[in-house]
Amino acid sequence: MVGRRRMPARLLGMLGDAQAVPVLLRILEHYAVIDGYHQAAEDALVALGDPAIEACLEAYPTANTEDLRSGIVAVLSRSTEKNARIFQTLLAFFAQSTELGAIYVADYGDPQAIPVLSQMFDALPIDEHSDAVMSNHIFVEVQSAIEQLGGQLTAAQRAKADRADAPRRRFAAQMQEAVTRIAAQQRHTEQAPRIPANGKSSVVPKPRKLGRNARCWCGSGKKYKQCHLDLDR
Repeated sequence: MVGRRRMPARLLGMLGDAQAVPVLLRILEHYAVIDGYHQAAEDALVALGDPAIEACLEAYPTANTEDLRSGIVAVLSRSTEKNARIFQTLLAFFAQSTELGAIYVADYGDPQAIPVLSQMFDALPIDEHSDAVMSNHIFVEVQSAIEQLGGQLTAAQRAKADRADAPRRRFAAQMQEAVTRIAAQQRHTEQAPRIPANGKSSVVPKPRKLGRNARCWCGSGKKYKQCHLDLDR
């Protein structure tokens, strides 16, 4: 089904006609980033090459939806040409949508972005009051972009990244504790005596001392001396 939905946009790209570009840009505008049509339109624009790149650069300043801006930048980030206009457009998107923008900047592959990424890493505040696992995920993407482009974090930035990662580490520790507790409970359950269908345990705790003529602790109804006495000695 998804493949069928993507086919029209793919065909437009395969035709190689620049007249398809406005149609593809409208698809980016009207469909969410995660939609198959949107992704297929991105692929088609990339396939169209220079005419599509030029149209995307012209359309970006007036793009009025996040889906359209993201789609345009995704196309630009896949360009093999190192172009100042493309670079500046990617940085503009990064300033507005830092987490997603860092991914596109890294995909474009221009090391000139490293100082901008590093400055943003320093400027970003850490959410130290939230235990949400993804509360500081933005640092992960910016760090990844810096390193993907050949840069490294400073010692101070590594310390900041470690603080930002605290919620994820707490969550991981809680998950490990929960897994360990569940495993221990499962082992305890497996080792516990089985209870018959009638609800009565097949094993009855035996008293410490039992008279020879008393009923046996096993529940057989026999006298202790005629049942388990010899075995218990």
